[in-house]
Amino acid sequence: MFKRQKSLVSESKRDLSSPGATRSTAKNDMRKFQSFSQLILSAGPLKSAPAVKHSKAAHFEIEILDAQTRKQICIVDKMMQTSTIHDIKQKFHKTYPKWCPSRIGLQLEHGGPFLKDYITIQSVAASSIVTLYFTDLGRQVRWTTIGSWISFTVMTQTLPGKT
Repeated sequence: MFKRQKSLVSESKRDLSSPGATRSTAKNDMRKFQSFSQLILSAGPLKSAPAVKHSKAAHFEIEILDAQTRKQICIVDKMMQTSTIHDIKQKFHKTYPKWCPSRIGLQLEHGGPFLKDYITIQSVAASSIVTLYFTDLGRQVRWTTIGSWISFTVMTQTLPGKT
């Protein structure tokens, strides 16, 4: 079904054993090397992995600013390296109960993307003080609530005897 390919080592040994094959083998090997080199060079420069900022601080102080006014809302103290954005949202909610974690949007820079809940502080911190920008996302309606409401309205409209 499949043919096993011979290894390059055994082919080169066989070629070297025959008289006069040394020159042709060397030229052939040089062509293969040049082709391989051209392939690598045409691929472009290697991209390095993005630098991850790590701080050696045991605890972090999180400063939360309003994204629109850029005024300080609060400071969340003593957050561990392994704490996540969700943990910050929980502590923020304890200070300001009207903003539940689902409606809190935190950004690392003004106008940047919202940070995911699973991101650790250690991965975004450059020092022991981290500044985050707060945006109120408004009420977050869950799909199950919407689905229940749609199911209820459809069921009440399709029941016999209802007009």
